[in-house]
Amino acid sequence: MTVAASVSTWSARVAPPEGAQAREVRGVPLTRHQEEFRIAVTDAVCRDKTGFHSALDKVLDKHLRTRMQKLALQIEKVKEIRRTAGTNAATLRGTATR
Repeated sequence: MTVAASVSTWSARVAPPEGAQAREVRGVPLTRHQEEFRIAVTDAVCRDKTGFHSALDKVLDKHLRTRMQKLALQIEKVKEIRRTAGTNAATLRGTATR
């Protein structure tokens, strides 16, 4: 079997026939990829018109702010541990060089 024949056989198994996945827009058939692209563009335009991303950002910001407030005590403990570790390391380096 030649390379061209094997590629043709492989593509026939992998790629669905154009008509099998086609949709029609104004009487013109679209392939599966064109249909996916059209859906993606429609989704992006809708998200832009409705302010989806700004609303999502507000919700996520509120959630993150609340979570960070709840974790403030643990964050301070970690900062203190790191300061102590840095001080101890400096002390050990100082005694090791003597």
